[in-house]
Amino acid sequence: LETLELDLQPAVREALTLDDTKVPAAKDFYLRARGYLQEYDKPENIAHAISLFEEAINLDPGYSLANAGLGEAYCRKYQKTQQTEWIDSAQKACQKALIPNEKLAAAHGCLATVNSGTGHYEEAIPQFQRALESEPTNDEFRRELARTEEKLGKIQDAEKTLQQAITLRPHYWA
Repeated sequence: LETLELDLQPAVREALTLDDTKVPAAKDFYLRARGYLQEYDKPENIAHAISLFEEAINLDPGYSLANAGLGEAYCRKYQKTQQTEWIDSAQKACQKALIPNEKLAAAHGCLATVNSGTGHYEEAIPQFQRALESEPTNDEFRRELARTEEKLGKIQDAEKTLQQAITLRPHYWA
């Protein structure tokens, strides 16, 4: 931000730098892990993502985004294997991501994903809503919220939420 000499409002500047790492290698591991996690339908990608998130956390234990990513990766591992030990690990990682900042959208999205992925849909909805309060333009959280609302039989709410996601990112295939 300083190099680009951007004139940003203080709240925007804070949001852009919030809970990031000051360790460049940790950021690199985090970004590579996120890339693998985009295709979580492949078990090997989940394993690579877990390993890379763990590397990022080893370099910067307080890196909230990496902890949230690790929680999501553990949740995806549970969904693939149905091994319940991954649920506890996922919840712990998501909770750790909240420690420095209770408003971190990624941490609430992580908890929502874990709750939704384990069939706790009622608990997932407020977590998705908290994530969207902090990051209202996140279409992924809106899509996941809509899927959760659909699972609860709230079809009209799900449709409305999906329309919002489409409005935010109209050309995205998902």
